[in-house]
Amino acid sequence: MGNHVLFEIGVEELPARFIDEAENQLFAKTKDWLEKSRIDYGEIITYSTPRRLAVVIKSIAKEQTTIKEEVRGPSVNIAKDENGEWTKAAIGFTKGQGKTVDDIYFKNVGETPYVFVTKEIKGRPTKDILPSFKNIVTSIQFPQSMRWGSESIAYARPIRWLVALYNQDIIPFKIANVETSNITYGHRFLGDHITINDPREYEQTLAEQYVIVDKEKREQHILKGVQKIEDEQNVYTMIDKQLLREVCHLVEYPTVFLGTFDQSFLSLPQEVLITSMKEHQ
Repeated sequence: MGNHVLFEIGVEELPARFIDEAENQLFAKTKDWLEKSRIDYGEIITYSTPRRLAVVIKSIAKEQTTIKEEVRGPSVNIAKDENGEWTKAAIGFTKGQGKTVDDIYFKNVGETPYVFVTKEIKGRPTKDILPSFKNIVTSIQFPQSMRWGSESIAYARPIRWLVALYNQDIIPFKIANVETSNITYGHRFLGDHITINDPREYEQTLAEQYVIVDKEKREQHILKGVQKIEDEQNVYTMIDKQLLREVCHLVEYPTVFLGTFDQSFLSLPQEVLITSMKEHQ
């Protein structure tokens, strides 16, 4: 079965141009945090829509990796007195590392012998470390940020909800007076609020509430809709990749439709019409 984690940041609608970079940061910062925290994992999957940034960490270890660390103390001529007895410097060094002078061994650093000890840093339970993910959420940078209400935090848009789950357990922390829970929200008009019971069910649960959280799947959904209309209506569509990604980041559940303009509006040069529609859709 394994252990799995979900974090979701629910926000007011993000500008489309902010979303790709924010998701990239979420992935990179999560990966770096897990590695620095010495927590093994199977896979990191990130998601983004105009109203949310999310990450699922699959097969996360139950505890940090226990490591052995070699610690250097004072040089031997400081660690021992003229009678070959341990000095206060040596005794204090070993005590500070949770060791005794019986654990000391010698190694040369260059030409000089030093005292060393090896200590074991036992891994803590993962569930005790997970609340520190709060720092990842607040560290995401945006081209422009705002403050709202009396909150001191600056973010691209106000944070409205936070989901943080370790299997079925809520990971407790608070940001901008918003506490974590297992409640998320579907499409603003077509969906409802829902309870997430398993991080692995996140994508499917949101899909049932008219939210396609995977941006690549939203793009494919748009392209399939365009292809269907082309086939049915015998029309041709020029696909602008940059515009496609922008549209993908404007909605959580895209629907493709065919519209028409009165001919009187189409007398301008094609370039003017296309530019206007692209920039002011």
